[in-house]
Amino acid sequence: MIKIKLIHELIPLIENGIPVIDVRAPVEFAQGHIPGTLNVPLFSDKARKDVGIVYKQQGKQAAVMCGLSLVGPRVPELSSQLQRAAPQNKAILYCARGGMRSQSVAQLCNLLGITVYLVTGGYKAYRNFVLDQFEKNYKINVLAGKTGCNKTVAIEQLVDKKQAIDLEGLAKHRGSVFGGLQTTKQPTQQQFENELGLQLAQHGTEQKLWLEDESRKIGSIILPAHLWNQMRNAPITYLTTPRLERIANIIELYKDWTPDQFLTSLSILEKRLGPDRYKQLYDLGVAQEKELIVGLLLNYYDTKYEFGLKQRPQPIATHNNYQTFLTQTVYK
Repeated sequence: MIKIKLIHELIPLIENGIPVIDVRAPVEFAQGHIPGTLNVPLFSDKARKDVGIVYKQQGKQAAVMCGLSLVGPRVPELSSQLQRAAPQNKAILYCARGGMRSQSVAQLCNLLGITVYLVTGGYKAYRNFVLDQFEKNYKINVLAGKTGCNKTVAIEQLVDKKQAIDLEGLAKHRGSVFGGLQTTKQPTQQQFENELGLQLAQHGTEQKLWLEDESRKIGSIILPAHLWNQMRNAPITYLTTPRLERIANIIELYKDWTPDQFLTSLSILEKRLGPDRYKQLYDLGVAQEKELIVGLLLNYYDTKYEFGLKQRPQPIATHNNYQTFLTQTVYK
C-alpha cells in the first residue's frame, strides 16, 4: 500500500494509465468521482445505508462487524472485479475520506498481488483540489462568434493541441435552449467540476488557455464563478461567418432532431419570443422547415449576442472564419 497526495503524485499516475478504482457505493459514485474512475463498490447502496444505521445506533465496533458480515460472502466476486479492473496489478484506490473502506479493499488487493496507491483523504481531498483550481488565475483567451460560426470546431482542434478546454463538451450541451438536442444526458454539477478541475490542473496557469464564449449556465451546468469572471474580462477573438454558411452549419449539426424535441425546447422561449413569432416557429417546427426555422431563430439569437458583446470591456480581434483564426493566431 503506497499513500499518495494529490496533484504532485495523483495526476502523473493517471496520465501513465494506472487505473483508478472508487470503492464507494454506486449512489456516491453517480454523484461525482475522479475522472476515468472504475466503480468497484465495497458495499451496495442498501448495505452502505444499513451499516450507517448500525453505526449511529450501536457505534463503530458494531458497524464494523455488520460490514464484515455483509462483505464476507462477496469476497470472491469482489476479488474478481479488482483483478479485472487492475490487469497490470497496479491501481489507484480511494473511498470517501481515505478511511476504512479503501484501506480494507487495499488489504484485499495486497493478498491478490495488486500494488495499491491509496489516495490520502479520498474523494473529499480530490474535491478540495478541484475547488482550489477554480480560484486560480489563468491566461484565458475567449473565442467568440454568433451561433453557427464554427467556434466549437475551432475549440476542438485547439483541444487536440492541448491549448483549450471544451466546456460544452464537458457539459454535454451546446449552450442554448436547443443545446440539449441529440446530446447525451448532462453530467451532475459535481462531475462536471471534477472533469474541469482536472483539465485546468493539467493545463496549468502559465500557458494561454482558449475557452469558447459561454453564458454562466450551459444547460443545467453552472460555470465556477471566478473562472467565469475571468472569461468575462479576457481578450476576445471574434469569428465572422456568412449567414447562409451559418444556417447550413446549424442544419447539419441538428440534422437528426425530431419535431417533438424541437417543440419541447421552443416552449422554453415562448414568453421571450412573443405569441406571433412563437406561433410561426411552432408551425414551422411541425412542418420541419429547418432552413426557415434556423433563419428566424438566428434573428433572435444574433440580436441578443450583439447586445451582450457590447457590454464586454476587452477589445475584440476579428477573423472572418475559423481556419484563418487557427492559421494566423494559433498555428503561426
